[in-house]
Amino acid sequence: MGQVIFSISGKGGTGKTTVGSGVASCLGILGHKTLLIDTDCGLRNVDIIMGVSDKAVMHLGDALSDNVAWEDAPIVHPDIPNLSIIAAPSSEDEMDIEKFGVLIGKYKEKFDFIWIDGSAGLGERHLAIAEIAELVVVVVTPDVVSMRDAARVSELLNQRAFLVVNRVRPRLVAFRGALYVDDIMDATGIPLLGVVPEDERVIAATNKGVPLVLLSQDGAAEAYRDIALRLLGERVPQSDMKVTSKAKRAFLSGIE
Repeated sequence: MGQVIFSISGKGGTGKTTVGSGVASCLGILGHKTLLIDTDCGLRNVDIIMGVSDKAVMHLGDALSDNVAWEDAPIVHPDIPNLSIIAAPSSEDEMDIEKFGVLIGKYKEKFDFIWIDGSAGLGERHLAIAEIAELVVVVVTPDVVSMRDAARVSELLNQRAFLVVNRVRPRLVAFRGALYVDDIMDATGIPLLGVVPEDERVIAATNKGVPLVLLSQDGAAEAYRDIALRLLGERVPQSDMKVTSKAKRAFLSGIE
């Protein structure tokens, strides 16, 4: 049975989708069958980031309908065979939560990991999807507004949640122009899963429609890999963000 992970953020602009796409790509490269589902109705962009928009002839709304076989909805990534993607529906009217829960149950039989990328916000639909997931990943940036939103998310969630602090600029933090990671953890009460540095290559990879981990092996790409390894049970220190040589060799061999 696959593990269902739901990524969420209280506000927009935290980079939640790039984090989810990056970590899901790493899980696939490491040999685990992974399904990345976009649930941001009307604002779908996972298929663009992953470079499969031209192949996304079906979307989540189709998988939830009776018109398409649910097995046919996922798009296999051309460069990461263990990674499949389902684009978001064009309207929230197509997002039936009860049917979605049943669908996820079916996909759990086929995939090791199911990463559900949510839209920004804290609505009822988010909480319903969170109930389906075994793990919720709250993506924040090191600013006061994002921290407060994350604290609110923590209050509403009843299951395991972990924190990813994205777009961290060490020099800005050093001069107190941004919050320390410890400050965010203390304020939200959510344990830390990973810290992702600000990396201009994220934008470049998005514009090319190529997963960052296929273009880079340090910076944000390394942080995505570290998060994936932690989800797999690897002991990856947060301080220096290094990985075991065995794990790094396994990852590098997957992208060669």
